[in-house]
Amino acid sequence: MDESISLTMITGSVVQKGSKTNAFTRSPTSAFGSPGSPFAPRFLRPIAMATPATVLVLGATGKTGIPLVEQLLQRGAAVRALVRSPEKLPKPEGQAQLSVTQCSSVLDLTDQELLEQVKGCEAVVSCLSHVGNPWAKPHDLCLSISKRICSAMQQAAQAETTGTRPKYLMMGTVLVPKADGSEKAHGWASTFMVGLLNTLLPPMYDHKLTAAYLNENMSSENPLVDHVVIRPNLLVDKPVSEYQTFDELQTGVFSPQDCSRANVAQFMCDLILKPDLWAQWKGKMPVIIDKVAA
Repeated sequence: MDESISLTMITGSVVQKGSKTNAFTRSPTSAFGSPGSPFAPRFLRPIAMATPATVLVLGATGKTGIPLVEQLLQRGAAVRALVRSPEKLPKPEGQAQLSVTQCSSVLDLTDQELLEQVKGCEAVVSCLSHVGNPWAKPHDLCLSISKRICSAMQQAAQAETTGTRPKYLMMGTVLVPKADGSEKAHGWASTFMVGLLNTLLPPMYDHKLTAAYLNENMSSENPLVDHVVIRPNLLVDKPVSEYQTFDELQTGVFSPQDCSRANVAQFMCDLILKPDLWAQWKGKMPVIIDKVAA
């Protein structure tokens, strides 16, 4: 196979990009999403869809990516996952709606390979983040990937005849406030700390630049792609529960509130599968926190 090869999505299989020949080797895998999962409480109900939504998930083996893919599959969506280590995926019962492509990094894929991945997708979700050393390169991981993904999505949308605008969802952080400075939840000390973190820590600055790029270039006026940047508060590992979403920051950096990763995943699912909810939040940066019992 030459360098212009397009990725072939195979339901229920892993497609691995070869390092020398650029060939693809295939091996069977089981999909995930079990009704007994801690991320699948009894009140999580499937949404009936005439044609299953196809969703590409980046960072599918991360702490938020795993419950996101589980919930999407449970709700009837067809999922494509780009992962570095397929063995990190859970191994539940059979499911025919998962396709996994193995690659060392999304940035290693060619433009044509990215285009093949996003073709036919109703949404692309990035759960990617900087892991480990915050000063490790690339410093602009989220920005570089978002630019390339959105470019591929626009190219794919131009070739579509359905007129449907694909959705790009990115998991951000409450440490990145709105660029217009309208959010007042931070006091002077919190504002100083957030500014310091965004200046000194490359991951924070990366998230800041990525949010600015999306707001400026993938705004609601963009005729091809819509976007939402989800800003969870203090991420914790808990099952799905009641949660709240807000248009503005609710707390300062010194008084964070918990936000379950499973709740972030459910909010993402709802954004993708519920048109009214998407219309409410498209082009915005919603804040999500767990609802505290009275």
